[in-house]
Amino acid sequence: ALQAGRQAILNLDALSAATIDQDLARVVAGATGQFKSQFVAAQGDLKNLVVTRKTTSKGTILSAGVVRSDQASATVLVAVDRVVKDSTSPDGTIAHDRWKVSLELRHGRWLVANLEAVA
Repeated sequence: ALQAGRQAILNLDALSAATIDQDLARVVAGATGQFKSQFVAAQGDLKNLVVTRKTTSKGTILSAGVVRSDQASATVLVAVDRVVKDSTSPDGTIAHDRWKVSLELRHGRWLVANLEAVA
């Protein structure tokens, strides 16, 4: 669950105008439930934004830990720094993000069921 939570955040933070279709598909493949529904509904707008602004982004995990887990679900906290470069900021900006990742075990894989920003 911990590795899946870390990877989910890295997948969300690894977007590029050149590979946006594959990037979005990777996020959807690691999702389920409410998060999957919300992401699928929003991915058209996200794709348009990334392509229009010629965005590239990459995250670096600073720390991650399991808050709780059982046989079918887990909650992971992930701290990440994300560097975003685009047409409005060619040198890049850094975002310091903290996420609460709710995961569910589905067919032997941990999938993101919900994602919340943590202050």
